[in-house]
Amino acid sequence: MSSLTIIIPLLKETETELFEATLVSILENRPEEDDILVVNAAGYENCYDLTQEEGVIFCGADPETKLIDAVNIGVRHSDTPYICPILCGCAVGENWADSALLHFEDAATSVVIPKLLKTVSPGRELASFGHALTSDGVLVPLRSGKLPAGSLPVPGMGGTFFRRRPVLDLGLFQPELGDFALADMAFLIKQTGGQIDYEPDTVLSYDAAALPALSLSARLTAQETLYTRWSEVWTGAASGAHRFRLFKEKLFGGGSVRRAYAKAKEKRGVPAPNRLLAAARQAGTQKS
Repeated sequence: MSSLTIIIPLLKETETELFEATLVSILENRPEEDDILVVNAAGYENCYDLTQEEGVIFCGADPETKLIDAVNIGVRHSDTPYICPILCGCAVGENWADSALLHFEDAATSVVIPKLLKTVSPGRELASFGHALTSDGVLVPLRSGKLPAGSLPVPGMGGTFFRRRPVLDLGLFQPELGDFALADMAFLIKQTGGQIDYEPDTVLSYDAAALPALSLSARLTAQETLYTRWSEVWTGAASGAHRFRLFKEKLFGGGSVRRAYAKAKEKRGVPAPNRLLAAARQAGTQKS
């Protein structure tokens, strides 16, 4: 019986070559019993005749489906204890998932963040474990599997493992948070007592050209959205540091930074997660 569903969101703007390269790398390196669920919003024709008997399931989706909505479709259609969304353009190696799945033997563990290797030029790779959101509201790449004190974990779409039940209990991933919906879910899980682990032996690689970095505007929008949504977890000193950083960046950062923050302010009205947290805590109490 499968314990893991690997979710691949295939969107209409996804290059077919990136999808096929990712799918092949997973097929070559996954345990045979694990499921691969392709959320097919691209109208991809299964020209290689991959079938459910081989553990590959194609789930149709509307062509206008966005990334996080596609991941949520995958979560709803899976029936395994653990899920792992992977972006087209990522590749995995031999036995890549084994060490990550071992963490779930601890019932407290709900999220496992892998090591990401980004190829920035021939022969040059940068390693990270996603990002950390610092107490003054900055997203910084996490270069080792240790979260800095006072920060919150920001896993990316590159192969983070989730225990499926908490994701369902917390209302799935929030589409309005875009690329940082997984970070939001990690925060929710952490606030409800779940444990987040880092696993350096689970490695995914991708080319910087295939998965370009966020623009300045998108990064600042994400920072401000996440910081504002999770304002209740920061101390008063952190809030002061955040305001001071915003003041300095707006004052000295130039017109492009000021415009980016103005855009972020318009978009960051995502509600605080109090209702989701209260419902999840109540559900946990009832289960116990």
